Amino acid sequence: MNKRGIFFTFIAIMLVGFIIVAFSSQTFVTLKDKVPITKSRVQTADDYLKNLKFAYLERSLIHSSIAALKTTALYVNSTGNYLNNRQELNDIFEEVLLNGTIGGVESDALIGRTGAGLKDTPIMRDNNLTYRLRQIENASTDILFINTTFFNDYNDFNIILFQDNDTGPFAVGVNATFHVMVASDVAYWNTSFNLTLHFNIEELDDPMYMIGENTLFGEDLTNKINESNIETWNTSATAEFVDTQAYRYDEEGPSYLERFYDDTTGSVCCGITSLVNPVPFEHGNSEEMQSYVDYCFFHPNTCQSDPFDLFYLVGITDAGGGGMPGTPDTFAYGLKIDAQHLSDYNLTDAGLNEQVGTP
Repeated sequence: MNKRGIFFTFIAIMLVGFIIVAFSSQTFVTLKDKVPITKSRVQTADDYLKNLKFAYLERSLIHSSIAALKTTALYVNSTGNYLNNRQELNDIFEEVLLNGTIGGVESDALIGRTGAGLKDTPIMRDNNLTYRLRQIENASTDILFINTTFFNDYNDFNIILFQDNDTGPFAVGVNATFHVMVASDVAYWNTSFNLTLHFNIEELDDPMYMIGENTLFGEDLTNKINESNIETWNTSATAEFVDTQAYRYDEEGPSYLERFYDDTTGSVCCGITSLVNPVPFEHGNSEEMQSYVDYCFFHPNTCQSDPFDLFYLVGITDAGGGGMPGTPDTFAYGLKIDAQHLSDYNLTDAGLNEQVGTP
């Protein structure tokens, strides 16, 4: 091969090498530029998935559960009857929570919350869990450009309402399972979340008061759960407890959930009781011969074998003076407690109580 041939061969090799390097560099630069963008999109989707479980779903479940339990209590009141058992309570709560309905009928309509007046504001219309999940789906698409789809088969949520040692007497637990698909242009997840959350029952209506007042006295009255902070019990503390219509832990009493279906056998983990204030509830009649411990009061003769095994409370029942059981204008006219509960309030000593006389 002459020199000219060698020269042109060399030039050809150089041109091919240049072309290879040029195109390789362009591909490398293009991919290098795309990697950070792809990683960022994957990270955004992954962060969203974490927030979905630990923020969005938790808040949605808590808010909808509180509203659903409030609605269930008002529904029980509207029927005038206790539920049959815990399973019926769970079934009704689940339907209200997920759909805002009871037996397929809008729950707000059943409890008179149609929006006709200031006090008739609907509770579940825009507050049921399905509605909240739809909001999450729409927001994730519109704001993050991430498609979120919840698989809302009614039975798959596995809703369980409960109280146990972990919740204690003044909270309720709810368990729910969420099946969700999350997809962006660079990543895809198909997963399930199981959430078990606790929420406080402060200011929720007590169904035992509502049904008891209606059944025994034809009154549409209620009492709202509020935990007493009293630690040392005596006459003045008991008077405050009655006046504030508060609740305390009592293993002999029913739990909050048991009050929906009238189970008065007691709950070691979660039993609560209050003392019915006879004045606002207009039960001062001294002829009502039952203990004013709430579950005893609404179930006459539950807490004493003898109807007259009851005690007035010195300084409470007769707070206006004039001897037992006081007069209709005294602080807690007619209030009585059964023997087994006297010790709960530290009122067993002589001079702190007076036994109701037999007729």
